[in-house]
Amino acid sequence: MKDKISIIVPIYNVENYLDECLQSLINQTYNNLEIILVNDGSTDRSLEICKNYVSEYTNIYLYSKENGGLSDARNYGLDRATGKYVCFVDSDDYVSLDMVEYLYENLIKYDAPLVCCNINMVYDDHIELKHSTYKEAIIFNSEEAIRDTLYNISIDYASWNKLYKIELFEDKLRFPKGKIYEDMFIMHEIIHKAKKIVYLPESKYYYRQRSNSITKSKFSEKNFDLLQAYAVILKFVDQNYPNLSNDVKNKIVLQKLNLIRDICLSNQSKKYKSKIKNIRNTLSFSEVYKLKNNRFNYFALRYIPTFILQVLYNQKNK
Repeated sequence: MKDKISIIVPIYNVENYLDECLQSLINQTYNNLEIILVNDGSTDRSLEICKNYVSEYTNIYLYSKENGGLSDARNYGLDRATGKYVCFVDSDDYVSLDMVEYLYENLIKYDAPLVCCNINMVYDDHIELKHSTYKEAIIFNSEEAIRDTLYNISIDYASWNKLYKIELFEDKLRFPKGKIYEDMFIMHEIIHKAKKIVYLPESKYYYRQRSNSITKSKFSEKNFDLLQAYAVILKFVDQNYPNLSNDVKNKIVLQKLNLIRDICLSNQSKKYKSKIKNIRNTLSFSEVYKLKNNRFNYFALRYIPTFILQVLYNQKNK
């Protein structure tokens, strides 16, 4: 019999999407699965839908807990997983029916503890394949994979389009509770422990783009979590991969610009005036413009409107 794989599905108020997600899991071509549903205090029909599936399928396990957020629900599932391997699927997304088998076979083929596949972006009116630089399987060491994630070339920080050996989460490596962009706080550590990471170009995960999702909702204090995540990454690479330190520092500069842009576009400049000023005081124009020397940062920088540079100029001269 093939190895048991645990699929962890955190669930919170997704009644309109949950059936599609669970149907894509129960019909997987890989048949030694335990599907762990973590109901994170849903107030809609999500719990009822879960109970219906549990009553019909013996490999689905349902746990209900008070609402603690996405990270808390994933961690709850990790603590109860019994598979040799684990993957995460968000409950408003869905996957190809052969995704688990595809990831598993390549994990075994390449003898790697971590594999990831490409994704499809699901919009209301169409599905869009995420662009990938690579058209065939690529094997990375940890330093190469971390650099790839920094520039979002092919591997990303998301936890859900990957298959992991469960040992990568040993020593209580868990997602930080109460953060958005929670994956970014630990993915570099997982990659570091993996040593060998395989990227697969076929798109097997369907990532739904919802306007009311955590990462797409109105600008709030939580958006500053991303700067905290990059600070954690910088400390880690300084200690383990110093060749990547400048890359992370560049990303921090870029993220500061993104934050100013997002604050301005949300018409909350007055509310976050002191935040903008504090960010401005940590930036220099030489830092901003040197980003253009790196082609990946240049393409990101072009999305920073000119008026943001005017904001920086105005803050500098106040």
